[in-house]
Parts: sequence; structure tokens; C-alpha cells
Amino acid sequence: MSKIAIDIVLLPPEEIADLAIRLSRELSGSKTNKIALGKNEGEAMPHMTLTMGCVEEKYITEIGQVLEKFILEFKNPTLELTDFYDGMLGNWTGVNTSNHDEVKKLHQSIIVEIDPLIDTEVMGDVFYPPGDLKREVPEWFFGFPKPENFFPHITLGYGDELKVNFGGVLPIKFKPAKIAICHLGDFYTCRKILWSREI
Repeated sequence: MSKIAIDIVLLPPEEIADLAIRLSRELSGSKTNKIALGKNEGEAMPHMTLTMGCVEEKYITEIGQVLEKFILEFKNPTLELTDFYDGMLGNWTGVNTSNHDEVKKLHQSIIVEIDPLIDTEVMGDVFYPPGDLKREVPEWFFGFPKPENFFPHITLGYGDELKVNFGGVLPIKFKPAKIAICHLGDFYTCRKILWSREI
């Protein structure tokens, strides 16, 4: 059975996804943005990562069952997109969220449960599509489950010069719509939904 790089995520409701896509496309106007969000398979889908890693494909169903169990106990919070940030790999620009204690608790519960299934050997052919990874796998890919490396956010894009006037769209409140397992692609973005459930 082959290995696959996955991202376990919370998906925003459609209106928040549409906003993130619009802002990402504005960011793309800088001509240095290497991510343009979209909704179709193969595009980078707006999401909030809970954890990521590499697993045998045969475990996707089992992980989905674990997530279904946790969602029954999840008190779906009203989150607020609060501000923009530049992240840890050059200029990742995204939107932060507040009021995310429940999201952090869900994140920690998931990583404890699936940690035995995570494989630390990652090669380019585990990404979507196979061989699509265009950069070395960063150290934080393996350290992502650590609490100090986790903060809920929606990534908008990446570039060397991010000069976009986002004025007036934040703050905005929403509840996550779905939990999903996605196939990771270039720049560690969700490119294909493998499994999902409404919250």
C-alpha cells in the first residue's frame, strides 16, 4: 500500500472560503504569490490545518472514524478572523483566528490518537499530484503536532512582496462547516478532499 501526505483540516463555510479566495487572488496581483486559492480539485483550498503528516493510504478510513468520534464531542465555536500576518516561511500572508480553545483541544486530541499511524519518511511522490513537491520538506512538517507550532489560521498566499490593500474586511465571524482529510500538494496546501463530514 502506498503512502500519502495528508492534512487534517477544518473547512470554512462557503462565504468565508469565497472571501479567502478573493483575497488570495488580490495577493496574486503582486506577481510573486505562489499560491492562488480555489475550490476545484488540484487548486489550493481554503482551510484551517489541525495536523498533517504522512500515512499509509489504507489508514484514511480509520482516521476518518477517529475524526467522526471527536466531532461528536466538539463544541463548534464561533471563530473570528482578526488580522493578517506574515508567517514562518518568508512571507506567508494569512488571517488569524481568535476564540480557538476548542480548536486547539480538537487538534491535541487528534494528534494523540493518530500519532502511531504517522510516518516520518517523506518523499515527493506522497504529495498531490505525485512528484509535485517543488521544495524540500521543511523540519516543521514533522514538528507540526507540537502545541507550540499550532495556531489556527487560514493561509492566503506566499510571496516576496505582499503589497495588497485588504482594507475593511476584518474582523468577521464564522463557524467551521466541515472536518476533512485532504491530500497535500505543493506549499503544503489542500489539493484534494479524501474524506469529509459536516460539523
